[in-house]
Amino acid sequence: IQREKTAYVLYEQLGLPWSQMDYVRLWINGNDHRVYADVFNADNDYVKYFWPEDAGGNFHKIDDYFEFDDSFGFSNRDAHLTNYGTKKEEYRWNFEKRDDDRNDDFTPMYDLVRLMNTSTANPTVYEANIEQAIDVEQWARVLAVRKIIGDWESYGYNRGKNMYMYRRPSDGRWVLIPWDMDFLLGNGDGPSSPLFGGVGTAVNTFLGYRKFTKIYL
Repeated sequence: IQREKTAYVLYEQLGLPWSQMDYVRLWINGNDHRVYADVFNADNDYVKYFWPEDAGGNFHKIDDYFEFDDSFGFSNRDAHLTNYGTKKEEYRWNFEKRDDDRNDDFTPMYDLVRLMNTSTANPTVYEANIEQAIDVEQWARVLAVRKIIGDWESYGYNRGKNMYMYRRPSDGRWVLIPWDMDFLLGNGDGPSSPLFGGVGTAVNTFLGYRKFTKIYL
């Protein structure tokens, strides 16, 4: 719990969205049920807190998708920004809608994956499309902190999960929201882990592109 709280403090210091955490010792009918973390959950209230003048946008949880077989074994697919066109069923599980679960419109997600998978053959077009799709500085900082703390079980690191995405209505750009940091600060990857390498071609291309690499570093 202390490790995760420390990580959130680091996000706060960098001007990134973070979750307030407090320690709670739970007692039920006189019985001590140990210490828990009371964490500011990433939901619509969270969005209103960090973007009070820019709420009401598209809000998704990034998570992996599990498929179980008849013998109760399973396989999973990490969330990644592969362009599946308008096949919304490919996005429902990995990018679960949290702003309005009754609304099945994934059009903004289609636009995001299309722009993020732009070829780098024409640098001018690539840069323009990436900067139209995401808040580049914000993404670079969020992904960098995950590397710094060694939390490999996160989107843009070794997994496609434990993050949220929010699309600001004012500029239509997506931002990342960190969540669920368990394997970190000595409990995850060590200090000699590579700075690059992530889930999916789109993120790797983004971090490996010279202009955005400099921002990331």
